[in-house]
Amino acid sequence: MKNIFLIRDLAYRTFGKNAFEHGLFSLHEQSLRFELSVEGSFVELFNQALSKGIEILDNVFGKKNDLYACVSFYGGKGLLANLSIFKQLKSLDIELNKSSCEIWQEQYSQEENDDLEENYFRTFIIFPIGRTEMLSLLWSAVSSDFNISPKVSAHIYFFSSKLQILAHPYDDRGMDIIGSNHDLKQILFDSFNSYLLDYDREIMNKNFMKF
Repeated sequence: MKNIFLIRDLAYRTFGKNAFEHGLFSLHEQSLRFELSVEGSFVELFNQALSKGIEILDNVFGKKNDLYACVSFYGGKGLLANLSIFKQLKSLDIELNKSSCEIWQEQYSQEENDDLEENYFRTFIIFPIGRTEMLSLLWSAVSSDFNISPKVSAHIYFFSSKLQILAHPYDDRGMDIIGSNHDLKQILFDSFNSYLLDYDREIMNKNFMKF
C-alpha cells in the first residue's frame, strides 16, 4: 500500500479528521442534509434517489478536474482479504491506477463498534474521478439497500479540496454535504430547498435562511 498520503492528508486538513466518518451532518456545523427518496416502490425510491443525487452533485462539482472519491469498507487485514471489493469496483468500470490511488487501513475493535463481531479493519481508497465514475459510484451508494447490481459494498464520499466541499450519499434515503465553502452551500440550500430533510430543516434554516 502507498505510504505517502498527500490527497488524504489534504482532505483531513480541509474537512477534518472525521471527513470519512458516518453521520457527517451531526459532526460538522453548517452542513446540509438532503432527502433523496420519499415514498413508493423500491424501484421508485431508487429512481428518485438517483435522479436527485445526480442533480445535486452536478451542481456541486460541475466539471471540476480535481474531484476525488473515497471508498471505505470493513473487512480483513491487507488487500488480499478484500479482493471482492476490488472486483465490485471493476464491475462498475472503476479502474484504480496505482500511481494516483491512496489506500490505507485503520483497525477497529469490538469496544469501538458494537456491530462488529470481532476486531476488523476499515479500508479507505482515494482516487481521482470524472463525472462518469461519480455517477457509477452514486448508483452504487443509492442502491446499497436494494437488490440492484452492479454495486460495491462500501461507503462513498466525493470531495474537492480546492472547492472545499465534500458530499456523502449514504444510501437512497439521503446525502450529507460538508465543507467551508459557505457560498456554495448557500446556493445549494436555496436551489434545492425542497429536497432538504424536514427532520433537520430547523437547524439548516438557522444557518442558511435569509431574513
